[in-house]
Amino acid sequence: MVIGCAEAGKTTLIRKLKGEKNITTTTTKGIEINVHEFELDDKECTIKTCEKTMDIEENTSNASANEDNLKMLSLLDFAGQSAYYACHHIFFSPRAFYILVVDISKDLNSQADKACDQEGLIYSNWTYADYIKYWLGSIHTYGSMSAPVILVFSHSEDIGADPDKVVR
Repeated sequence: MVIGCAEAGKTTLIRKLKGEKNITTTTTKGIEINVHEFELDDKECTIKTCEKTMDIEENTSNASANEDNLKMLSLLDFAGQSAYYACHHIFFSPRAFYILVVDISKDLNSQADKACDQEGLIYSNWTYADYIKYWLGSIHTYGSMSAPVILVFSHSEDIGADPDKVVR
């Protein structure tokens, strides 16, 4: 599951993982489910995206590679606006792994600007750090205390990070 604040880069990350080039995105509404096949090579410790053809109706991809090494991965891309938060927990599972995307160009102690657009909600004055705590707490509460969480920092180009030193 790919989670994080609005405009953190969740959809862009998924598209890059799928091997897409020249990525343009729009705001995700609700949830977008992506099913993709990857080829695992245990001898070389590599994961490769397979050649694919998109089946637009189901948003899945078909691959041609060694069937024994193919692994199917479903990536759930959740909208980051607070209006959708109540729905996220339904999909949390002890068998899932989570990718928490954080916009590194934002000050963690500043108020999250795009996450909540309604006054009076508990989220309306939260900082980016509050949202990170919220997501980790949600994973532990509705998923599992031992669920793997991959923390991805996005938007490194906005802080002048050296592209050669950024881990890809």
